[in-house]
Formats: sequence, C-alpha cells, structure tokens
Amino acid sequence: MSRIKVNIRNIFITGLLVLLPLGVTFYILLFMFEFFDGILRPVIQKAFGYYFPGTGIVAIILVIFLLGIFVRITIGRKIFGFIEEAIDRIPMIRTIYSVVKYASHTMLFQDGSEFKGVVLIEYPRKGVYTIGFTTGTIVREIQNLTEEKVINVFVPTSPNPTSGYVVQIPERDVVHMKMTVEEGVKLIISGGFLNQ
Repeated sequence: MSRIKVNIRNIFITGLLVLLPLGVTFYILLFMFEFFDGILRPVIQKAFGYYFPGTGIVAIILVIFLLGIFVRITIGRKIFGFIEEAIDRIPMIRTIYSVVKYASHTMLFQDGSEFKGVVLIEYPRKGVYTIGFTTGTIVREIQNLTEEKVINVFVPTSPNPTSGYVVQIPERDVVHMKMTVEEGVKLIISGGFLNQ
C-alpha cells in the first residue's frame, strides 16, 4: 500500500514539474498581452477609429527588445540583480523562478556550449555518488598543476539546478552516463523522484 502511495506522489510531482514552468510562462505571456492590449486598444481606436489586431503582440516584442537593451547597460544590470536578490529570498517563488529561468535559458541557448553530458562522480567524499554535468571548458593551468587530465564537472543543487559547484575531477574518476542532460536536469529538479 505504501508503494502505491509513493508511486501516486511521484506521478503527481512529475505532473507538477511539467505544469509549473509551462503554466507560469503561459500566464506571464497572457498577462502581458492583456495588459498591453488594454492600454493600446482605446488609444489606437481613438487615434485611427479602428483597432489593429495583433498590436498587443507587437507591443510585447517591443517591450522584450527594450528590456534586453536595458539589462545590457550598467544601471539595468544592477536593478535586475537587485530584483533577482529579492526573489531569491522568497522560498516558493525562488524555486519556481529558478526552474523557469533555467528552462528558458536551455531552450534559447541549445548550441552545445554549456553542458556536454551527465557523469557520476564520488563527491563530496568517497563512497557518496553525485550526478554532475561536464562542461566544454578546459582550464590549462589546472591541467598543468595536477599533471593529469582533469574534467570540469558542474555539480548542481536540488531542486535549483542553476546553482551548484564546479569541481575538477581526474578523468579516470569520472563515470560517463547514458542519461541525457535533459533527463539529468529533470532528476535534479525533482529531488530524485523521477525514475529513469
């Protein structure tokens, strides 16, 4: 009976992990569309006597573009950093935000420049196994100092895979897994509830 309860809970958590990022993204886009549409509709109707369908979408694209410009300048980065710090202090919101942020970043930058694969390492001590992600960066100074081939491994924290530790592990101590990066991320976010 307890096994059935565990399976039901795991299925529910899996569904929640799928629904939350999609739901939050959809809600934000819908909110933005209705917000700009509500502002622009009366202005455009008064000016031209007719409302042009799709103006809200154009406004959203324009706002996103302007926000991108704003965050690239120094004051914009500081303000955005302050907002992220504030979000990071709110437990539930922090988790949702980090998951959505990571998922968005992964979808927009799938060029192979980040995580290369999933590995299993003994960390933080011998006999304790941790899932990590190999990166494409090789630090030559570390290779020279250790006098052996080491691999950069990002060890993410759960349930927020956007934070973690970067460790350098000798290649002989790294076990490469068949699991995909996406499956590895899902496993980390779910806290180990998702079984492969």
